[in-house]
Amino acid sequence: MSQMSQWSKYEFEEAFCPLCGPEAKQELRYNFDPFRVVACRECSLIFLSPRFKEEDILQFYQGQDYYAPSHARQGYDDYLDLRAAWIKTFRRRLQVVKKYQPSGRILDIGCGPGFFLEAAREMGYDDLWGIDPSDYIVGVARKNFGEKILQGTLENDELKPASFDMLTAFDVFEHIYRPVEFLERAHQLLKPEGIFAFTTPNPESLLAKIFGKQWVSFKMPEHVF
Repeated sequence: MSQMSQWSKYEFEEAFCPLCGPEAKQELRYNFDPFRVVACRECSLIFLSPRFKEEDILQFYQGQDYYAPSHARQGYDDYLDLRAAWIKTFRRRLQVVKKYQPSGRILDIGCGPGFFLEAAREMGYDDLWGIDPSDYIVGVARKNFGEKILQGTLENDELKPASFDMLTAFDVFEHIYRPVEFLERAHQLLKPEGIFAFTTPNPESLLAKIFGKQWVSFKMPEHVF
């Protein structure tokens, strides 16, 4: 199946720099027809344009296929089979985070099957929440964490302002269509002394420069930044 026919059922939209606005010029970095990786000429932010419309990308995440071995060909391993490795990674991150927020209510954004929450529970955190847009993966995570796993995005009405001591979003930010609004909402959900811990791939990193177009974090259509 050609790349074009693979994506033909989805609607595309042109994107612009969320910091500099639609008037800012773009320069092409890489062409992954029908996707393009571009950079804003004003601030150098790198993003995907064109991209799926937001409602289509949310639909793309539904069901089991997104986490299945077949998706590994687009840059993912079979995520569910890597539970032990991911929990080990999250333990290392929590050793850093725990210095700044040793207890309290946590919301893991893009929680997937709940591997970060499992690691957090092992390290003594006990008020653990997660949210993810995928109906399938929410069902997986609820087997361990019940109704504290919500389906949707940060706009979910069940999330109340100033109700969390820590938000986490590991390898999530690159998926976010409206990053400024996302950060504003995250700030709203945090208590006054709360912290937000996140990671995201860096397209200006040494590895990205070495591998160029073959860099593992150029994952279409989901990585829009």
